[in-house]
Order: sequence, then structure tokens, then C-alpha cells
Amino acid sequence: MLAAVAPRGRQALLAPAAALGPRALPEPRCLDRAGAQLLARRFGRGGSGGGGTTDGPFRHLKPRFTEKKKHFNEVLVLADRVKLLETAQDVLNEPERQFPRPFWEVMAKRCIQSMHLFRPLELAIVTRMFDVHQPGIRSGLDVYGHAATQAQEASGIPGHALLVLSDVFPRRLKSPAKLRDVMAHLGREAADALWELSAAHAVRVLGAVGSAGVRDPALCGRVAAKLWAQLQAEPGALELEDLAGAAAALAAQEHRDVPLLRELAARTAQLCAASPAGAEAARGVLGSLAALGVEPAPEALQAAAAAAA
Repeated sequence: MLAAVAPRGRQALLAPAAALGPRALPEPRCLDRAGAQLLARRFGRGGSGGGGTTDGPFRHLKPRFTEKKKHFNEVLVLADRVKLLETAQDVLNEPERQFPRPFWEVMAKRCIQSMHLFRPLELAIVTRMFDVHQPGIRSGLDVYGHAATQAQEASGIPGHALLVLSDVFPRRLKSPAKLRDVMAHLGREAADALWELSAAHAVRVLGAVGSAGVRDPALCGRVAAKLWAQLQAEPGALELEDLAGAAAALAAQEHRDVPLLRELAARTAQLCAASPAGAEAARGVLGSLAALGVEPAPEALQAAAAAAA
């Protein structure tokens, strides 16, 4: 009855499976070896969807990802202390090279921001770099002022740093009050580090301290003793310029050491030749002797000063 009512297309679906016979249902297709391997690669070893994957057919290619090293400290705008010092040393090694203004702008900004990290000798390197090249940067980037502030707070400054800073600051600092304060501090530090300086270098430091209007009797006494020992042990160690500078530095400090001053005058008279430089040095020593009231001046020195006048 049910078979008669149902349409012809649905009779096979309503009939029991046993009535259809053993050959009625389609048999599973037999796969060859290549097909089995393809299914295994696509859907897993079992061939079913349980071990499947959504990757493409090239998932067996293993990419080699290499993390790029980002050395931000090697870029000058983000440079750290070590990179700044390396750059400063490279720039100092090329005193004739002209660097562009943007380089100096970035270098000045980074040095000012990192000034509190620099040791005294590193301060000397940075200030000498700007002093040698004299870049034309805007007034807001005062590298020397920040370096002077940092040097004023430092202690145990080595001799080489004292020599460089005492040479740069008197020519580059714009504030006389700040120059006087930092040179007073450098003078106190030089009195403790005088063993690191030669007699000629000690005279230069003392002259720079005196030119800033600072009187330092302790430093002056130690430099005078060093000069006397140097002249007694090795008279030829000091050049004509050093002798004249020593007399001027002692006069600026109002240090009246008569034996030392007479020794300086005698040695200057020996080195003075018939040249403008020798006559200028002789006149400078005569002026220092007169300022300190040391009379009479050596006749040989007076003759050398008047020879090229």
C-alpha cells in the first residue's frame, strides 16, 4: 500500500536494505598508493578529518625567521654614552674635516642630555671636540656651560682633564661668574693632582686660574716648588714661552718668590736671541719682576728686551 502511494523515485529509499540485495549499495572506491599518500598529507595519517589541518600543501617547508637586531644606540640621535665618546674621538681624529650643521645640532643635544654621565676625562674629550671644530650652532645649545656645571661637581679630576678644561673654559664660557667658580674648583683639584702634570703644564693651569681672577695660594706655592725643582734638575726642560708664562702666572698670583723669579729671569736671558719672540718674552718677564717689586732686573735680560725694541 505504501509502495503504491509513494512516487517511483522514493521506492528504493523506503524499501528495506535487505530487500535491495548485496550489490545495490555502491562499494567504497579503492585508492591507489599515491592517492593514499595525498590524503594522508592533506587530512592526516588516518585519512579522516579528525587529524586534518588548514595549512596549504607547502606546510612542510620550514621558514627560517631571523630576528633583526635593532641597535638603536648606534644611531646618533639615540646614542648612548659609549657611542657619543666614540663619535667624539673620531671627530677629533679629523680636525680638518667639515661636518654638516645637523650633525653638530644632534651631537650637542645628546651631549647635553648625557652630560651627567660623563667622567671628568670624558668631559675634556667632548669640550675639546667642540673647541677644535668650532661648529656654528645656536646659542641655546651651550655645551660649555653644561660641561662647566658638571666639572664643578666632579672630584678627583685627573691631570690631563685639568689641562684641557683649564684651556677651554676661559675662552668659551660666556659668564664671568661661572668661569670664576669653575676655575676656582679646578685650581683646588689641580693642587691635589699636581704629580700628574709636568712643570710646563702646571704653569699653564696656574696661568688659566689667575687669568679668571682667582687667587689660589696653595696651588701657587706647589707650582713654584715644582718649577724650582725642575730648573735645578733639568734647566733645559722649559722653553722660552714656559719661562715667560711662569713669571706672568706668579705675578698674577702675587707670589713673590725672589730666588725663583731671578732664576726664571736668568734662564730667559740665556734663551733670548735677537728675535722678536725672544724680545717679547724678555719684556714679559721684566714686567712680572716689576709688578712683584723684584729689583734690580738682570742686565742681560734688559739688554735682550731692548735689542729688538
